[in-house]
Amino acid sequence: MSYQILVTALIPEQSRRQIPGDFQLDIFTEQRPMTYQELLHKVRQNSYDAILGCYEDCIDEPLLQAAGDKLKLVSVMSNGIENVDLAAC
Repeated sequence: MSYQILVTALIPEQSRRQIPGDFQLDIFTEQRPMTYQELLHKVRQNSYDAILGCYEDCIDEPLLQAAGDKLKLVSVMSNGIENVDLAAC
């Protein structure tokens, strides 16, 4: 089984090499933060099992609804969760 993961920011190559082969990463490779509209568009266009976001991503109810039932995990690369709508999770 293969898992589809959206990664909304660049992560170090060393970290990517540690991810098992059954995880397929869709990594946003721009040298800027992903906009909310870009994130929403990606989620609507694809079927992800997980989203690995960064501190600038807004993870809210419309985004989670757009992701659908396949989405099982949201992780944020930050030391806070104020950008995640916990009630919507």
